Amino acid sequence: MDVARALEGRLEMLEQPTPADDIHALAEVTRRSPVPILADESLRGPDTALELAGRRAAHGLSLKLATCGGLHCARQIDAIARAARLATMVGCIHEPALLTAAGLGLALSSPNVRYGDLDGHFDLVGDPTQPGFLFRDGWLIARDVPGLGCTVEL
Repeated sequence: MDVARALEGRLEMLEQPTPADDIHALAEVTRRSPVPILADESLRGPDTALELAGRRAAHGLSLKLATCGGLHCARQIDAIARAARLATMVGCIHEPALLTAAGLGLALSSPNVRYGDLDGHFDLVGDPTQPGFLFRDGWLIARDVPGLGCTVEL
């Protein structure tokens, strides 16, 4: 909490600073923090999104397609966040560009997505997926092509 107070005004948000299984602690930190807190590791699917929203345990939800159940569940989580007036962040893990492209599509198609952290494909060595997006000046830019725009080279 001291770090959040010291950095108030310089941080836009903090991802979950508590253990994944301690929603009570997350809610308490959220209540006391001057910086918006996003639930991350505690978010495992639509059911936990409902619990987090119902308990006002965070100011927003950080969803990852690879860990929340895929695109359908991610859309449900985003709808839950929107209904609860919580911000959504679309994040990632170390993943192929194909999954990053799907996350980018979700982020661009939802008015509730406020944050994006879609850089996991940069860490993956030997990704057979050629991105369906451009990376320019720190921004992912969707190409004007059908679907996710990715190609796979095996």
